[in-house]
Amino acid sequence: MSDNTIKEFKHEYFFLSNMFPCSVVYNGLKYLCAESAFQAAKFDNLFHASTTKMRFANIDGYAARVLGKNLKLSASEISKWNERRNTVMEEILRIKFAKGTELANRLIDTADVHIIENNCWHDQYWGNCVCPRHEATPGKNKLGELLMKIRQDLLSNQ
Repeated sequence: MSDNTIKEFKHEYFFLSNMFPCSVVYNGLKYLCAESAFQAAKFDNLFHASTTKMRFANIDGYAARVLGKNLKLSASEISKWNERRNTVMEEILRIKFAKGTELANRLIDTADVHIIENNCWHDQYWGNCVCPRHEATPGKNKLGELLMKIRQDLLSNQ
């Protein structure tokens, strides 16, 4: 299986990363990558949501991740976000990998390869952290699963 697995989103597979620079229009705003759109979506329900979300529109994914961690949500907002984050991620990925686009074709070209977002930044939800602390416990790899689901949908609709 290791020969038939994408294990990290680097080099030729960087396009799978949410940090990959590409235009993503989500909820009426244009973002520089999927990560920026995703981080902005955390703040959909806030009173000043449009102002807050605009802060994510022109920054890369790395800056968006930092900003998303620094802007605080209440406990109830975090709970609501946790309930909808998978749906939001899938919506954003479907925009990024829209049928007929170059990125969709590149995803299709991965054929039946298993996709795992191995990382070393302790993300056991969206990926699979391979650091010594986590190496014995596989991550959920939700991002890899969503990418494979979208790829299958694209393949089914060719």
